[in-house]
Amino acid sequence: GEVAYRRRRFQKRRAQLQQAGKYRALKRLERKEARWMRAVNHTISRRVVRFANAVNADVWMEDLSGIRQSRQSQKARSDAGKSRHSWSYYDLEWKTAYKLEMAGRTLHKRPAAYTSKTDHRTGLIGKRSGHLFTGQDGYCCDADWNAAMNLARWDGFSCPLSLKEALPVIGRVGSGDGVVGNPLNSMNPPQLQAVGS
Repeated sequence: GEVAYRRRRFQKRRAQLQQAGKYRALKRLERKEARWMRAVNHTISRRVVRFANAVNADVWMEDLSGIRQSRQSQKARSDAGKSRHSWSYYDLEWKTAYKLEMAGRTLHKRPAAYTSKTDHRTGLIGKRSGHLFTGQDGYCCDADWNAAMNLARWDGFSCPLSLKEALPVIGRVGSGDGVVGNPLNSMNPPQLQAVGS
């Protein structure tokens, strides 16, 4: 939310400078915005790596390469707080990856298709409305949390963007409209081992 707010502030100031014809000031503002976003990404990546070290785990992220070519409404495109063209996730991914490598950990990338629209409990396609995911049985949860659960538990998950029907996307390896790669590794949460004192 804070990043979207600051992006909109920069966008408004850019429009004012363009209208006034102050192009040198405009370039300075663009450099300032880029420095600020890099600093934010450094902070987020440090916190991610610190958390990964605390829980002794690697990190999984969605592979968002090519996200700018995906469809978005003209209204979202024109809003600097929502436009995918203002996202800096590659920079965040890169900073997280090298910090993890320095800490002896690994960044794993997963296909992004349908991670937030697939029920992490059943593997069925549900509905996403804003930040809310609703499963076929009426189960509701935060869509980003649902996607994170899928990324953490699934290996090789992906399905074509043409898939629209409510059917299990896991376990359909070899079919034309199912999973590509390895099937689900576990639908159950990982078992934690008790550490003796």
